[in-house]
Amino acid sequence: MLPELETLDIVGFNGQKRRTFWGWVARRIGWFSRDKGEPPTVWTHVGPMYDGEHICEALGKVMIHPLAPRLAEPNTPVEIYRIRGVTDAQKATAQLVCEEYKGRRYGWWKIALHAVGLRKLAVWEQRPICSLLLADVVNKALGRKVFELSAQPDCIHDICKASEDIDLIYSTEG
Repeated sequence: MLPELETLDIVGFNGQKRRTFWGWVARRIGWFSRDKGEPPTVWTHVGPMYDGEHICEALGKVMIHPLAPRLAEPNTPVEIYRIRGVTDAQKATAQLVCEEYKGRRYGWWKIALHAVGLRKLAVWEQRPICSLLLADVVNKALGRKVFELSAQPDCIHDICKASEDIDLIYSTEG
């Protein structure tokens, strides 16, 4: 059962199992973002919760919309993590940062930079990708660097799993 969600919860998607155009895109993202010798990609897309019902996502453009329809998509495993000790002031900052990004177009070309190992160049905030959006929202809200702006969705997953300050609160995978 889905717990009560909060601003700044981290939502990770694995769209690689979908049999649609977007599943094909997710498989390419998983392939491009995997380093040699690294285990298979788990997350191909991420977004921060804007509030208890809405997620802020970089899709074709950055939008804030209800999470529920995304959770109902078939063949899209989802995990949600929560950072411990987030204050109301930090949540308010996260919402402001999300609002600043709202409407910006997706930086599709950045996926190619990730593919050729130049992800450190993909940090221009005017054309965000999902992982840059999440990293910037979290980092600015908490006032410290938790994620690199050049992180990939699966890197964010690895950090969430390894951190003692971030807890898995929901998973469709059991």
